[in-house]
Amino acid sequence: MKAAQTKRFRFKRGGTLLGEVTLEPAKSDFPWFAGTFVASEAFEEVRSLFEASTKLLDEDRVEEWDRLWQSIVKPGLTLEDRDSPEVITSLLIHIEGREVRWRS
Repeated sequence: MKAAQTKRFRFKRGGTLLGEVTLEPAKSDFPWFAGTFVASEAFEEVRSLFEASTKLLDEDRVEEWDRLWQSIVKPGLTLEDRDSPEVITSLLIHIEGREVRWRS
């Protein structure tokens, strides 16, 4: 990827658009990618799940986090590149406000 390129993705859960993700390479630290997240109206229905996920990890409550995470991913999570046919179907993603981090 060229430095001048901006990678943008559609973030979906079960086919429902939850928001748009813009990769920010300068904030990324392999294997984690980072960027900005702009939520859709549909994200409001699941925002509390993502917030709870972050809280459980911060509190090192891994077993509870794993159960919650399984319910989050059950419908399927995807990041779809807006400018290519690339679709990431296996990912771990954390959303905090407008900040997003993920790995695949």
